[in-house]
Amino acid sequence: MEMRIYATAIVEKDGKILLVQEAKQKNFQKWNYPGGTMEVTEKAWEAAKREVFEETKLEVEITALLGVYNSIGKNHSIRFVFVAKPIAGTEEAGDNILAVRWADPAELKDLDPAHHVNPLVFEAAVADYLKGIRYPLEIIREMGKHNK
Repeated sequence: MEMRIYATAIVEKDGKILLVQEAKQKNFQKWNYPGGTMEVTEKAWEAAKREVFEETKLEVEITALLGVYNSIGKNHSIRFVFVAKPIAGTEEAGDNILAVRWADPAELKDLDPAHHVNPLVFEAAVADYLKGIRYPLEIIREMGKHNK
C-alpha cells in the first residue's frame, strides 16, 4: 500500500467551479478539481496554488480550507481541499490536462462517478462546498524549521 498527500482547490468564479479533465493514462478523460501531490517541505496551501497554476494557468488566492479527506482503499491518500478564487490569468489546459471547464456546483452531484478521479472524495467535497463549510486557513498549524 502506498500513501500520498494531495493538495487540491475548488476554484470558484461567478457561482461556478473549475474542473480539469485529466490527460494521464491512469485517469484519462476523468474530471477532477485542480490539484496534485504535495512536494517535500511544501505547505498544503502553497501546493494547491502551484497545482492550480500548473494545471490551469490561473493564479489563485486561497480563501479557506474546505476539509481534509482521508481515503484508504488500494492506496492511502490524504487530500487537503481548499477554496480559492482566481486573481490573474485565463484558464487553459496546462500540464497533463486535456480540458478545463466551469461547472455549476449543483450539477456536480449528478455527474457519473465513473468520470471522477476519486468519486468518494469528489462527492464529499462537493457536498461540503454546497453546505457552505469553510475553515480558516489558520486551522493548519505550520510547525518545524521549514515553516517560517
